[in-house]
Amino acid sequence: MNINLKKALAILLVFVYVLAGCAATMDDFLPDTEALPFATPTPIPQLTLDDIPPLTPTPSPSPTAEQTEAPTPTPKPISAEVIKLLGRNLDVWREMQERPGMAGRLLIPAAGIDVAMFYGYGGDNEETLQLITDDMDSAAVFYDGFGFVISDHKHQEFASLPLVRSGDIAYILVGNSIMTLRCDLATEGVNTGAGITYMSGEIVTDESLFTCYTCLEDWTHIFMVGLNEVDEDLFAISRDADMPGGWKYTNSALNSVAKQQIEEARELAAQRAAEAARAAAAEQQVPEEDPYN
Repeated sequence: MNINLKKALAILLVFVYVLAGCAATMDDFLPDTEALPFATPTPIPQLTLDDIPPLTPTPSPSPTAEQTEAPTPTPKPISAEVIKLLGRNLDVWREMQERPGMAGRLLIPAAGIDVAMFYGYGGDNEETLQLITDDMDSAAVFYDGFGFVISDHKHQEFASLPLVRSGDIAYILVGNSIMTLRCDLATEGVNTGAGITYMSGEIVTDESLFTCYTCLEDWTHIFMVGLNEVDEDLFAISRDADMPGGWKYTNSALNSVAKQQIEEARELAAQRAAEAARAAAAEQQVPEEDPYN
C-alpha cells in the first residue's frame, strides 16, 4: 500500500470519529420530550352538573305536616276591592272541590260576568271544549299555542262580554289566590276554526295573558277581550268544619272578614229564595175569574 493511500485512510478514520463525537454531543442539546409540559398533555377534566355550584343556597328541608298546616304566602298589601272578594273566594275553593276539572271563577264586574272556568285541551279535542261551553255556568279555558283562551256562548254567561271596555278590571278566583287583571283589548275578531284572530287575520292571543271571546251573529264573527295581570294575592287555605264552605284562611284577620261576607251573602240568598217562593205561592193562589159573574 502506498503512502498516499495510507494517508487517505487515516484521514477518513479521523473524519468518522469526529462525526460520531459530534452526534453524541448534539444529543445533549436535544430536548427530552418526556420532560416537556406539552409532551404528554394533561387531560381536561369533564365537568358535570354536580360540579357546578348552585346559584342559590340549597333550601332547608320542608317542614312536616305536623309542623305547619299550610304554606305562608309572602305578606303584601291587599286592595280594598280584593278584600271584598275574600268570602266569595273561599266559596270558590269549596266549589272547586265539588266540581272536577274546575279551574277557578272569572269575574268581570263592569259587565256582570261571573262564570266558572273548566280546563279544556284545545287543538284536536274540540268535543271536550264544546261540552264545557254548552253547560251553564261553564266556560272553557285552554292554551291555543300562543296564549290562554276563555270561551263561552253568547246566550250564556258571555252574553254581556261585548259590554267590556278597555280599562275594566277582572278577577280570577281560585281559592288560594285572587288574580287581578285589566282589560287591554276589546274588539271584534274572527274565529277561523283553527284559532281566533284580528279582522286583519293577525294572531291576537299572544298579546294577553287571557283572551276571552264569544260569538256575535255567527260563530266566525266574534267579540274578544284581552286581560293582562295587574296583581295576584296569595292565600294559605286549610280545612275547617266550622267555617262556612268548610275552608278558611290561615290568616285569622282575613278569615274573620271572609266568614262575615259568606254569612251575609248566604243570608241574602235565603231571603231572596223565600221571597221568590212566596211570590210563586201567591201566584198559584189567585182565584180564577168566574166567566158567569
